[in-house]
Amino acid sequence: MIEFIRNTPDRMEVEKRIVNSQQEYNLIANGKRYIDDKDIFDQYTEAQKLKVSRYLVRYEKRYVGILDFGMTSPRQQKPWISLFLIAKDFQRTGIARKTYQAFEEMLREKQTDCIQIAVHAENKRALRFWNRVGFTLFQERIYKGKRMYSMEKQLKDPISGNNDNQINL
Repeated sequence: MIEFIRNTPDRMEVEKRIVNSQQEYNLIANGKRYIDDKDIFDQYTEAQKLKVSRYLVRYEKRYVGILDFGMTSPRQQKPWISLFLIAKDFQRTGIARKTYQAFEEMLREKQTDCIQIAVHAENKRALRFWNRVGFTLFQERIYKGKRMYSMEKQLKDPISGNNDNQINL
């Protein structure tokens, strides 16, 4: 069973272990393979400013990922995922999909109509994942010098992974 555990500064080492397991993502997003305590502290500070809720993902009593989200994005004023990251050891196990589906179910219970995420254009693995769970591209933009794809999923329909408007990789 997937659990969402509030992520607080006293869990910084857990967060750092998960993030640093994803060196490829770190290079794309942060320009370096590993993040340090200051980077994580900066993320907490930014999350507070943006009113983002930060969670660790636990599966079978093990911390396997991170989910940060807000109910009002700064650009579109819609619910959004600010960070969705599964530890390297747990990739290709189905945990990412289970985690997303549990999160989506929580949003549906809150009567949320849609969810958005911005994905680095270089992050092909993430783009494939978000396409598979039903997200579609609605905008391409440059953020901090990097090309990003803004993607959205409508939640009015039943959960599905079918998507005819996928990004061609």
